[in-house]
Amino acid sequence: AKRGMSKCALCNAFEPHFHPERLDEPFRLKKPARIFVCDMADLFGDWVPSDQIHAILDVTERMDFLHTFFFLTKQSQNMLKYSFAYNAWVGISVTTESTFADLEVLGDIHARRRFVSFEPLLGYTKPDLRYVDWVIIGALTGCGKPPLNTGQWVRDLTRDCLEAGISLFHKDSVRRYIP
Repeated sequence: AKRGMSKCALCNAFEPHFHPERLDEPFRLKKPARIFVCDMADLFGDWVPSDQIHAILDVTERMDFLHTFFFLTKQSQNMLKYSFAYNAWVGISVTTESTFADLEVLGDIHARRRFVSFEPLLGYTKPDLRYVDWVIIGALTGCGKPPLNTGQWVRDLTRDCLEAGISLFHKDSVRRYIP
């Protein structure tokens, strides 16, 4: 066990938790900030109660024009149930061609800005990017080797985004593939 944590605490470290006491944190920030909501979780997972989602979206609405909030999910169909404030960027995470179909859902999500995180990029065929304002590209990290064609997929996706005029962010894990 990590120092200071019981074995039980480690077992529950990745269980979903709602922290209502943290909802006021954006109000204490004096300067505009970019806030990635639930960066290690999925706020729109099937297991998240809608009242918790509404509480977070309410904070976003109340902070309109001061902070920018980023929401990312693998459950794009669940985002359709909500409307997002002007300062919210909503994104979906896709990894393979089989999940590229989720890109169409972006057009139906009520948000000003939409993005896609291709991380880890585990396959590539030219996706429909018409509803996308920003793309994040990342490779498989940690356990396991990156797939054999990662470099070509990164170059192809980068080219397709540039041709479509879409802003890009390359994570460190793929920068070596960019000429």
